[in-house]
Amino acid sequence: MSTAQSGPAKPGRVYAARLVGLPIFDPQGDQVGKVRDLVVAIRSEANQPRVLGLVAEVFGRRRIFVPMTRVTHIDSGQVYTTGLLNMRRFEQRPTETLVVGQLFDRMVTVTATGVTGAVYDVAMGTATDLCSSPTVTDPPSRSYGVGTTQVTETATDGSGNTDSCTTTVTVTDSTRQRGREYGAERRRRQREDLAIAVDIIVRSVPAVDALVAALESGGGSRRLVAALRSELAKRRGGKS
Repeated sequence: MSTAQSGPAKPGRVYAARLVGLPIFDPQGDQVGKVRDLVVAIRSEANQPRVLGLVAEVFGRRRIFVPMTRVTHIDSGQVYTTGLLNMRRFEQRPTETLVVGQLFDRMVTVTATGVTGAVYDVAMGTATDLCSSPTVTDPPSRSYGVGTTQVTETATDGSGNTDSCTTTVTVTDSTRQRGREYGAERRRRQREDLAIAVDIIVRSVPAVDALVAALESGGGSRRLVAALRSELAKRRGGKS
């Protein structure tokens, strides 16, 4: 298999079976996921399959696609990327083949010799880019208002190769949300307190009707009066 090269490069080989499960790191050394599969495009018998990218499992067990153009280095124990990842869930296209999921353990026949066997591993040709680290161009503003904003960042290496990543930034007003939650909780507690007060009054006061009349004439709480009348109606079988 072959991968795209840019700038002066050193050829090498990486085996797919050894890549599975390797951690994926960003340029700062933080792990962003693990390799779960390789995506290739099978072209023709005359041309080797082309490696398009990796299927990575990120936190939350979401599987995303990492293009090979964003893989900067692969060694025996880890994979390094540019750090620009599209978090959209991976969806396989009809022209794509998964090495681990579809090629491993598949019975094949070598056309030239007629030998038949099972695929247990696949070698991938690699190239190490010796150019300088890419320059990332950020959008003009890094401050976003409440709502949803599409943000695009572009990376350019020393050979002039560019790649971009677009993501969605959503900003919510957490202060307003907390205020609504506090208001709802306060009203719930007020209803509970009112229900407890009504129950105590109905059980302990002999002449509740007289109390209700006194509260109404004396400008007492309308909510308390209404709750008392409702409770009395329920206990008397709906008769007020």
